[in-house]
Amino acid sequence: MLITVFGRRGSGKTTLIRRLIPTQKRPIIVIDVLGNFVNDGWDVAYSLKSGLESLAAYLRDKENHSGTIVVVDSDINRTIDYFCSALWKIGGGTLVLDEVDAFSIAESPCFDEAIRYGRNRGIDVITGCRRPAELSRNITAGADIAFIFNTHEPRDILYYSEFVGDELALTLRRLPQYHGIFKDFKNQKSGIFKTTGDGKITILRNAKQSLKKPDQIPLDFDDDDTDSDKQTATPSEQPLDQSESES
Repeated sequence: MLITVFGRRGSGKTTLIRRLIPTQKRPIIVIDVLGNFVNDGWDVAYSLKSGLESLAAYLRDKENHSGTIVVVDSDINRTIDYFCSALWKIGGGTLVLDEVDAFSIAESPCFDEAIRYGRNRGIDVITGCRRPAELSRNITAGADIAFIFNTHEPRDILYYSEFVGDELALTLRRLPQYHGIFKDFKNQKSGIFKTTGDGKITILRNAKQSLKKPDQIPLDFDDDDTDSDKQTATPSEQPLDQSESES
């Protein structure tokens, strides 16, 4: 499973990722570029060496370890490459990379392998990025689910149009703060969502049909679109304040 989250600073991107982390497959390795996850109660390693030691400790005693390791290291590309290799060798886990545009695919060949073939080894990936054009095409091409927070930047909307389609991307211009569009490529579903202060996701409107089955997506969803089957207009034709009032 590859989940990618797009959003500018203050959009709610990192909060959403923080909400996703506990629901993912262990061990969960969070490569923390900006120090956003060091105070969340998870195991924190301030070097590649200590991060690998923490992973080894988890493998020795899974019941008494949180299974989530936040790694802060100055050599980002080397760190991500080592942990991609480690997850590959142990047969799976989850890699979390907020601000993924800070990494270099060219300097992290194991990361590139994990993006393209990791699902065959049980490796799931969550990425966060502010500007879509700065993200590797291998990530967007392999994404199973994308969450895109509201934006007014024309170049970003143009990029998203190629990624999720014109109609859905153009909706981003009118969405209020902490709202966005989602695209579930695996199940061919899309629509509008909003997040709360703790990152919980609520579906406001679905383009086709509601996400009713909890096993369709490994997230904590509330479906606030109980009348979605009765709606005949497209999302871009409906005033968003109506969706906001549903919550």
